[in-house]
Amino acid sequence: MKYCKSTERFLRPTHLCNLLDRDIIAMANKLGAFIKSDWDYAESVFNFVNENIRIDFSSIKSDIETLHAGHGTCVDKMSLFISLCRCAGIPSRYILYSPQIIQEVYDNSVSADPLIKKWYDSIGFFAIHGSSEVKINGKWIPSDVSVDPISTVGLGVPIIHFGEDIEDKYLKVIGNTMRIEGLPYGLKFLGSLPFRVFAGAGRAINSSISLALDKGREILNEMSIEEYDKKIRKSYKPHWATAKQKANNVFQSLK
Repeated sequence: MKYCKSTERFLRPTHLCNLLDRDIIAMANKLGAFIKSDWDYAESVFNFVNENIRIDFSSIKSDIETLHAGHGTCVDKMSLFISLCRCAGIPSRYILYSPQIIQEVYDNSVSADPLIKKWYDSIGFFAIHGSSEVKINGKWIPSDVSVDPISTVGLGVPIIHFGEDIEDKYLKVIGNTMRIEGLPYGLKFLGSLPFRVFAGAGRAINSSISLALDKGREILNEMSIEEYDKKIRKSYKPHWATAKQKANNVFQSLK
């Protein structure tokens, strides 16, 4: 099976993103690598990751671990998306930033976990969010594969499409944005610490995500996903979740 053998930046393997793994190569070819146009292939990968890899709050995983597990964080899903695109010879990079989130995500996920809620209520943003970009015809195209379409329907917000920039629509960037070739070494260890230190970390958030998925399915029993997206985009306006504890030091509030 064909795969990209380039050692150029944004095309080569990086930490937690090994496009040379045989299962990554097999999936890339199954999705149309080297057959479809770059745009159509990248969109196929975007849809595959969004629809088949469930978002959750869990330990950081590699691209292949995420593919096999069928679930992962935004960073995990991003690694899989980037790996599959690089495998087909499409330059791809990570985007990392601290985001202020919309109220719907706060109500559904953040408020479900007391520790995460205290953190967000103190500083008004998440520590990190992961997205990605692919380079097609000389232009970097935004590609956020965080949330599957059905859960998005359950949250009551517009569906994210390939090539759509979600900044200032679903997320506000706080501070600097990092565009990097690969994830730093040690991230997997650091990303696993909350699950080693706190028993049941993320369990409440993952339950809330499951509820959003169930609600999305109910809504889509009454209308098509295209009808939902067209309808919600006419009326939707983002409402931003903000810090709720004035001048509190975040570390004091987590005690």
